[in-house]
Amino acid sequence: MEKIKHLNQLYHRIINLNFNTQLPTDMQVFLKLNQLDQNIMNILFETPSMTMDVLRKMLNKSKSTITSALNRLEKQDLIERKQSKEDKRVFHIILTNDGMKLQKAHHMFEYVLFDKILSSLENEREKETFLDLLEKIIKEFEK
Repeated sequence: MEKIKHLNQLYHRIINLNFNTQLPTDMQVFLKLNQLDQNIMNILFETPSMTMDVLRKMLNKSKSTITSALNRLEKQDLIERKQSKEDKRVFHIILTNDGMKLQKAHHMFEYVLFDKILSSLENEREKETFLDLLEKIIKEFEK
């Protein structure tokens, strides 16, 4: 029980690291997005053009849930939908210039934050052990 309590405390402290690191102005917009919207933005940053159906399957969400999220992001001028030239029924979702700027700021923020985390470890062995253990935990949750 004590270990669970300790893990709970550590978990909340690591979440709060975001707020102890100076946030770029652009990041304020990103942090106001809900988790699904952030996930969509991240996916579109990694894969510049994607159909709604592929996005829906990747995120394992209903069509209406994805449509609502895309509507929110489009309203904020972070994404746009472009009709396919090959099939007029299909729309490709892409980041707008504002969406791309926001994602770049987000990635830079994460880089700085993760660099601070890894820099706190004493040597390469500790860093590798930390990453291996984190990978093991994530794989357990992905089962």
